[in-house]
Amino acid sequence: MNESTTSLLTSILGGTVGLTVTLFWYLSRPKALPSHKKENKQVQRRLIVDEPNSDLTKVKFDVKEFPMPRPRYGQVLVKIAALPVNPSDFNEWKSPNFKGRPFGLEGSGLVVASGGGIMAGLLVGRKVGIIASGRDSKDVSNSMKTAAEYICIDAMKSVWSLPDNVNLVDAASWFVNPGTVLSILGTAQSDAMIHTGASSQLGQMLVKLVATKPNVTLVNVVRRKEHVTMLKDLGAKHVICQADEDWLDQLSAKAKELNVKVAFDAVAGDMTGQLLSILPKRGIVYVYGVLAGQPVGKVEPIDLIYRQKQVKGFSLAHSWLPKAGATFGPLGVLWRTKWCIQQLAPNLSEEGWASSQYHDCSMADMQQEFSGLAQKGFTGKKLRIRMDL
Repeated sequence: MNESTTSLLTSILGGTVGLTVTLFWYLSRPKALPSHKKENKQVQRRLIVDEPNSDLTKVKFDVKEFPMPRPRYGQVLVKIAALPVNPSDFNEWKSPNFKGRPFGLEGSGLVVASGGGIMAGLLVGRKVGIIASGRDSKDVSNSMKTAAEYICIDAMKSVWSLPDNVNLVDAASWFVNPGTVLSILGTAQSDAMIHTGASSQLGQMLVKLVATKPNVTLVNVVRRKEHVTMLKDLGAKHVICQADEDWLDQLSAKAKELNVKVAFDAVAGDMTGQLLSILPKRGIVYVYGVLAGQPVGKVEPIDLIYRQKQVKGFSLAHSWLPKAGATFGPLGVLWRTKWCIQQLAPNLSEEGWASSQYHDCSMADMQQEFSGLAQKGFTGKKLRIRMDL
């Protein structure tokens, strides 16, 4: 290789490195939508729990102003469109330690700025769903909890792109409930199953999705007669009502008839043991909720010891998603999460199985609306906080 060839190769290599560095810098630099720059907001509003209470009807909320959060490298700034109030929020609100803390575990919004980083930059201008998981900031103004006008959050772990045609308000409850429905079906596979608390928003989603799957058999358990009609109108074939004195006998007979081997229990308390008692040998009750507000009860040791039945805790984030990681590591969890989003995103509109029935309110009206629902009961509709009201 002569000197001129060597010099040419060196120049090309140097130019390539320089171009790569420039491109990396360009893609990694902080970005913001022009409309966000123009607003130049310095403060934002956020909902906090002002007075926690074990009695949910007595929990007090307040809307306070905080400095506008600024995204760090690898973070994005999301303008929140809407968020749901989930039962998983309630346990936090009962703790005295939660006084003055923000809340909101999921939501939807638009990415308006990034603090730098390639992934964060690529999300600017995208509609996203948010899961506020992980350790939260002690500084309330920088909290990733979604009951706020704006939040800063990790672009790699907590934000997922949604299709451009998704209505962001419809996508408020975009992942926890629909994702849990998919995880229930994925765990039960083709087995017949029992589901308690079936009149809930999650239960209604499960009924609608199972109605499209002829190989899946679902037995629903509800508390009130009107819930039977509601679920059957959605396509449910088997509904047992606890208002009937012999409901457990009905459920036991139905479980034997349909060869039910698994149950998913959103209620806990004595319900868990009652479900376990009617399942066959090696039957499993997955407990994923505590609507009864009581510890698991009425579990017969004989069922556990000699009949090899099991009671297992179950959740989307701690059970089903991590199973993919056990085999394929973090990429497995990422793949399974993306698969979930592909299944549920097209079904978030009112006609889709992943849609929720909402009771809407603004941040300012949240106190009054939540108190009213807490006294009447949350069955039928979920409280949705919208930033456009």
